Amino acid sequence: MKSGKIYFIILLLYFVHYPGAARPQENRLDLHQLMELALKKNADIQFQRGEKQIAKYQWRQSVSQLLPQVDVEAGLIKSSGRNGMPDFIAANGLFEKNAWLSLQQPIFNASNIMNVLNSRIEQQKQGVLYSQAMQDVLLQVVEAYFTALQNRDDITVYKKNLNAFKILYDQSKYLYENGVVPELDVKKSRVEYLLQKNMLLKARKDYLAALNYIKELTGLAIQDSLDLANILFTTVHLDSLPVYLQSALENRPEIKAAELEKKRYADQTRLIRLQHLPSANAGVYYGWDTVDPFQSTNKGWQVYLTLSMPLWHWGRIHREQQIASIHYQQTEALTNRLQKQIKQQVINFYQECRIQMQQMQAMQESERDATEAVRMAKIGYQEGTITNLDVINTQKLLTETQVKYYQALYALYVAKAGLYRSIGKLKEDFSWLE
Repeated sequence: MKSGKIYFIILLLYFVHYPGAARPQENRLDLHQLMELALKKNADIQFQRGEKQIAKYQWRQSVSQLLPQVDVEAGLIKSSGRNGMPDFIAANGLFEKNAWLSLQQPIFNASNIMNVLNSRIEQQKQGVLYSQAMQDVLLQVVEAYFTALQNRDDITVYKKNLNAFKILYDQSKYLYENGVVPELDVKKSRVEYLLQKNMLLKARKDYLAALNYIKELTGLAIQDSLDLANILFTTVHLDSLPVYLQSALENRPEIKAAELEKKRYADQTRLIRLQHLPSANAGVYYGWDTVDPFQSTNKGWQVYLTLSMPLWHWGRIHREQQIASIHYQQTEALTNRLQKQIKQQVINFYQECRIQMQQMQAMQESERDATEAVRMAKIGYQEGTITNLDVINTQKLLTETQVKYYQALYALYVAKAGLYRSIGKLKEDFSWLE
């Protein structure tokens, strides 16, 4: 008895402390939780968050070039000599020990000013790209989530209708054995039953694939079990198309990034001219020098102001200005094309929303008629007034109607998310779905 207790304790400790024995994490998450999880753990968002932070540090680094610079240095110098005197005329002694402290302040430098402005624009651009990355990932999560729900609902529909096809198949065998229907009815019923079974297996495979993709997007481990909570919304509101088009031009991250690039090259075109002006620097120098063999210590300070002005660089500055001007024209052309493309995306998603809303309404009406048709077909088949094929076709019609309803419903949700992504306002809340 004691050995059994000891074995149980050892086994319990093994499962608690051994890493490999950890059970997969169980998660039941709704769409909002999945979107929040993706914003925290998605690899693309983490990478872009790092790029945003790098741009921030680079801006601070560029600003530091305008501030005073303090340096300290020390050195030992050994020179050749004869009769205690150094051979090198610039040497103060055979053996020198020196140290100095310097303070430098840039007064005007065109390159430093351009670096500050460029790094500032880059910081703003990376912030825009970060917003773009978040919205892209959120859209991927939405698409994967509704794909999974659609496949899960398809599984429910196929299971329900598979039972109906199984009953029809069994009924055909019974009627055939009693000489009521031909053997052909049995074969048709069996083939359709197997086809529906295959569609059920495919829906299950697609559902697992969608769940795995959601885990990848949200940073969950592949071995974690994931159960999706249903969406609570049943209706979707649409504003007018001009409202969405205007919002896209104001909020789309890609347009903001393109405008920042235009500003970058416009600033370069103007500021490059400043390179023709002198660069000025001022500084204070303080140090000491011990000279051997005199063994005296010299201390002193210097204050200096330097000017540097380009005279002839073979047209380098002018070429830089020409290149920046061409870049500006290219960016302006790309921005105009981008605006047209975004407008077309908004129109496409808006039309897709309207089509899916109409499709969903049509499938709701069709499902009622298809359900009644199945009921009447089964009665007619039992009474011998219609054939086995008529029953199969009506049952298939009901299945297709139910599947297409869910396809239209979730396609509407995805289209609405795509519409908000096209206007640059997709968020982890459900404002886009209302």
